Parts: sequence; C-alpha cells; structure tokens
Amino acid sequence: MATIMVRAHDASPPARVLFVTGAPPDGLAGGVKVAHRHAELLVDLGIDAQVLAPRGRPVWFRSKAVVTTDPRLRVGPSDLLVFGEEMDRNLDAARPLPCQRALYCQNHHYLPLDRLNGQGLAEAGFHRVAAASRVIGAFLDSAMGWPGAPVLSPPIDPALFRPGPKTLRVAVLPRKLPEHAAFIRAVFRQKNPDLTGVEWVEIVGRHEEEVADILAGSAVFLSLGHREGLGMVALEAMASGCAVVGFHGMGGLDYATPENGRWFFSDDMIACADALADVLRGLEGGDSTVAAMIQAGQTTAAAHAPDRVKAQLLPFYGAGA
Repeated sequence: MATIMVRAHDASPPARVLFVTGAPPDGLAGGVKVAHRHAELLVDLGIDAQVLAPRGRPVWFRSKAVVTTDPRLRVGPSDLLVFGEEMDRNLDAARPLPCQRALYCQNHHYLPLDRLNGQGLAEAGFHRVAAASRVIGAFLDSAMGWPGAPVLSPPIDPALFRPGPKTLRVAVLPRKLPEHAAFIRAVFRQKNPDLTGVEWVEIVGRHEEEVADILAGSAVFLSLGHREGLGMVALEAMASGCAVVGFHGMGGLDYATPENGRWFFSDDMIACADALADVLRGLEGGDSTVAAMIQAGQTTAAAHAPDRVKAQLLPFYGAGA
C-alpha cells in the first residue's frame, strides 16, 4: 500500500480538509467513493477539500473532487487529515504533525483493534471522530471510548440512482457472499419452477453508472450485506425503485424496517429465497403491499440526498467545528 509522506509546512496554508486513501484506482471500496462524494459536497459549501490518493484517481466512478496523487504532501496546523477505519501507515506518518486528524469510520468491523491494542481513539491520535451510521456510532461509544460521534451519511445521488422502466429481474451483488448467492438462487429455482424464467443479473466489477443502470431496470435487489457499517448498495437500490429482499448485514439495521424491505440475518437463506419468490409474485400480480414497500424504500433513500448530507457535514468540517 502506498504511503503518503506528509510533512509539516513552515507557514500555515489556508484551511483544508484532506481525505486520505491508499486504495488502488480499481479498488471497488465504497468508502473511497464516499470520501470523494464528501469532498465534492464540502467544496459546494465553500470548504477547501481534496482527496489524497497516491495510487491514483479511482476509475470505477466519476468524481469532480480534487485529487492529489503526489505523495510529497505538505500540511500545516490548519489542515485536517481525514482517515478511514483501516488507517494504515499513513496515520503513523501523520501522528507527529501539528495538523488535526479525524477518523471517519464507515465500517467498524475493519477497525484495526489488534494494532490499537486497547487504546481509545483519542490515544491513537484523533482529534475528531464521525460515523457513517448510528450502528457505527454506538460501537465507537461502547468499544472505542468516543461517545457522541456525529453521523455523516454517505450521499445517494437521486440524479444517478433513480427508477427506470422495470424488468421482472433480480439484481445481486455477490462479492461478499458468493456461496450464499448461489444457494439462494438454487433454492429459489428448486422451489419455484414457475419463476425459473426470471432473469438474474450479477453486479461484478461494474462502473458506478453501469450499476445505476442495472438497478434502474431491475424490479428486485437481493441484498447480501455482510459485516456492514451501513450498506450503501441496498440504499442505492431503494433509490432506484427496487424491491429489496435479503440481508441487512447488521449495519443495515440503521435503516432496515419491515416497511421498506424483507430483511434477514445472513444465515436465514431459505427464508430469504422464499421472500424473494413472494415479492416477485407480488410484483407480477400488482400487490399493493409490495408497491408500498418500494415507496417506503425510496423515502428511506431520500434521507441520504446530497443536500441533507451537506447539513450534516457543515457542523463537523465547517467554521467552529
């Protein structure tokens, strides 16, 4: 993993928010996308925000964010370096500097607890901490000694993730749980021969715009959330007008309700396959309860609209933060 060689600058530059990421350009990590989206929104708010990506600009989504790839970075006391939960060697390099350091935790399951060795986040060198969900915030309070971390939601762009003409098909992102995906599909076909003609589309290695097109045209999204901090793809599917069936991955409990989806724990695969069939039959038959579920999902996703996220970002990054 590339290391950013940060150095203190003799004279303080204008205040900047600098999101640090060590991901490769083709690394399909939702946290990297969110860092870019937050940088874009901060610039809209008049705050100088950039992404530090020494391994290069991501190629799997478009972003207007200013990206700095030069690892020879100079920072001053008024700069704020924002790290993700994996922290890596960049945090070690930044600790001696006079700048401020923030943690924006998007998945508490990936915090390097072994490296922290029982330290709290303040002891680890962070001056500010924020969470991507209430689930994460509760963990930071109970396990990491940081109560009251504000929630800064990942934004879901309604101009990109929006409903389109629907086909009776199932979209699925199998990356985290491929064996679960295969088993659910096999059980679904075994128990529902009348639905064997339903198309399944796997979202694998796709550009974000391709993902949006698939979701826009899919009637159902099979959620295979696993060890999630939030679970963005299910929210993007809701925004796209999909009926969502599947696993909340624990982090999805931040928004999952009986009204906006058919939700399960990840071992409940047979019940998930049965619910998938029920929802597809409901869509075929014009079931009003399925239509209401889809509408509730769109309402849930709307809470993550960019303008709403801006209102969360400003108190954390803006004047007086």
